[in-house]
Amino acid sequence: MSRIQVWWASGAIGAVAFIATTFFVTLPQAGANAEPMLPQITSSAEPVVRLGYPEWFLAIEAREYPDDRRELMRKVTYSVETSGATTTRLSQLASEVDEILNHGRGWTQLGIEFEKVADGGEFQVVLAEASRIPLFSAGCDAEWSCRVGEKVIINESRWVEGTPEWNSAGGTIAEYRTMLINYEVGHWLGHDHPTCQAEGQLAPIMLQQSMNLGACKFNPWPLQTELWTDRT
Repeated sequence: MSRIQVWWASGAIGAVAFIATTFFVTLPQAGANAEPMLPQITSSAEPVVRLGYPEWFLAIEAREYPDDRRELMRKVTYSVETSGATTTRLSQLASEVDEILNHGRGWTQLGIEFEKVADGGEFQVVLAEASRIPLFSAGCDAEWSCRVGEKVIINESRWVEGTPEWNSAGGTIAEYRTMLINYEVGHWLGHDHPTCQAEGQLAPIMLQQSMNLGACKFNPWPLQTELWTDRT
């Protein structure tokens, strides 16, 4: 058996704020063919990141907090562009994307500050004419949005209209856009598709809510259980 010290941090919903505490977990020695296991943690709150992801977030100590906590944020750069004949103004799109990405209920809870740059960046948000989306990858089609490598491709038809599934569930277009950006950027962060776990619960942000909510309620923000990333 081995004993390690782990830092645990959580993001306060609605604001960029963190609380860090120290706890110890005991891990069994893994054999050569054993699958990696997460430690069982006894806590009054769920951990918001998977153990080991990301180091720049887990290694924060409470006594090191400056008055301006933004100094602790890891900046992720992105750019915004269009492809094909789109009707949405680029400036309006950029403003909405920035507001969604840097909202306190979004992926900022990972300790990320999203910074828009004029060109390039670590990923690119592309608002595309529906007919052009299949040109990005054979795995994309004109009906849906898509993520290909560093391209977060937003289908303008969906951006403007939403989807029948979402609209019939009572979600607004503003909420749909929030979900869509968080969902596709979530793919860039390393998330795959979960399932609806129980009737009446909020859908995980990475559920394909555009297509099928199942028994879940629509939800435009990451759940606490989704707050981890493979990007370090």
